[in-house]
Amino acid sequence: MKTAYSYVRFSTPEQAKGDSLRRQIDKARAFAAAHDLALDESLKDEGISAYRGSNKEKGSLGAFLAKVEAGEIQKGSYLIVESLDRLSREQVHVALRLFLTLIEHGIILATLSDNKIYSDASIAQSPTELIVSIALMMRSHDESAIKSDRVSQAWEKKRRLAESDKVAMTKICPAWLAKVGQRYVAIPERATVVQSIFAWAIEGLGTRSIAKRLNQMGVQSWTSKKGKRSIWHDSYIKKILENPAVFGEYTPRSKRAGGSDETASETIEDYFPAVVDRETFYKARAVVSSRATSNVRAPAGKHRNVLSGLVKCSTCGGGMHYIDKGKKGGRPFLRCGKSLLDGGCLHTEKYTYEVLQSHAILSTNGTKGLSDDEHATRNSSLRDQLADVEDRIEKIADAIERTGLSDILERRVQKLEKQRKTLKSDISRNQLMSQKVSYAARYRHGRQEVGELARRLLQEPDDIQLRTQAANAVRALFTEIRVSPDGVEYIRVGGGGFSEKPMPTTSTVLKAIAQCLGEETVQPTTGRKIQLGARFFTDEEIEAADDQD
Repeated sequence: MKTAYSYVRFSTPEQAKGDSLRRQIDKARAFAAAHDLALDESLKDEGISAYRGSNKEKGSLGAFLAKVEAGEIQKGSYLIVESLDRLSREQVHVALRLFLTLIEHGIILATLSDNKIYSDASIAQSPTELIVSIALMMRSHDESAIKSDRVSQAWEKKRRLAESDKVAMTKICPAWLAKVGQRYVAIPERATVVQSIFAWAIEGLGTRSIAKRLNQMGVQSWTSKKGKRSIWHDSYIKKILENPAVFGEYTPRSKRAGGSDETASETIEDYFPAVVDRETFYKARAVVSSRATSNVRAPAGKHRNVLSGLVKCSTCGGGMHYIDKGKKGGRPFLRCGKSLLDGGCLHTEKYTYEVLQSHAILSTNGTKGLSDDEHATRNSSLRDQLADVEDRIEKIADAIERTGLSDILERRVQKLEKQRKTLKSDISRNQLMSQKVSYAARYRHGRQEVGELARRLLQEPDDIQLRTQAANAVRALFTEIRVSPDGVEYIRVGGGGFSEKPMPTTSTVLKAIAQCLGEETVQPTTGRKIQLGARFFTDEEIEAADDQD
């Protein structure tokens, strides 16, 4: 018994809800039964257009054709289709090539709408069948081309109305908006969530931390379905942070026949109601980008260790692990991670965390070669905006080449060229200001910020948001702290400079902690040892050091 392969295809998801699929399958089954054929119903391309050959390139038809050419489909097998336009609606020479490839490899093609059977033998006996098939292919392509043009024209009319009058093109819109009449309006509670997401991103929270916070706050996810609760995911937060619709920008897609689309050449500004401004969007994007490209991994969890990823072992170069054994285990400390492994690093000393943190805050005098995080973030934001503008200019240039220069395109180009000129000027001015600003002044500001955050942290150690801000402030100040068995070897600061201040005495550190707390002195618990570098200092030694000061 020969095998017949039924090929079922329709272009749009809407057709799946109708009768198209059932109709094609029922006809194929009837044909197979009438000709005593074993029917294979595996070839289906649902929601794939044949106008541009998508079914041949990425659909099941393409996979079947590859097997035919490889000799994996037995000659004399049938391919059953409702009509030739199910195989292809491409230009006639392309569709004919597909048709002849199947015939030449011994496949018998059956079209059910006109009860035609095409084979190598039938065409040899009646060449007019080939002429008829070509006529059918021409008609299929012409019908699709006309439909495509009509859809494109209708969509272009919608796009013009959207640009001139801000009329909503479709009911589909970002999740924080709703279509009311012919306009989009912001949903207040969702707009607040978007604003919070951007604020937290600028503060330094990663997408995963933002999602976790929203879930902890009990904020309903926008992907939740009726009766089913869903949670926020970092991937969705990332999409929001990267979506220019938050400040009103929209890039429509030009519709074509079969529901396919392609990116339009022009972006419509102020199409959606803005829930954050453009500056906030690019500032958040710059912060997220700097986190992604940073060599130092941002601290996770509750940010107990705001120096996470910064402190390195001078012996092996590995990271120092933060260890907190709870109240009964004494103060948290840092230890070389590799020294915890058998046969690992020989640097086994423990460094009391709060002492090391205080030393980092104190070690700022005499520092040189510092970076300006504020200017760098602004510069990154400006460059992102410039890249977007230049990309839009390039797309419009492509559109002009295809369709000619229209008044709308000309005005758009002039506006974008003006924006590009302004952005380039702002970038140059920002770079010049960055060079002129005193390194010392900028660093003093950073030191003050870290000191203030450290003071607040000692008073509110469980405030996760505060610890996140502190972690990011420290990263703006330092890029590496390297410790050796003799104590802190050096502190590398932004821009590649090094601290020239040596490790302070224990009493100086205690006074710094007291100053942060706003107290005159800080006395360690009786009998508890304060660790500095590779040494443990007893209460007596601390008192002796205080006497010397």
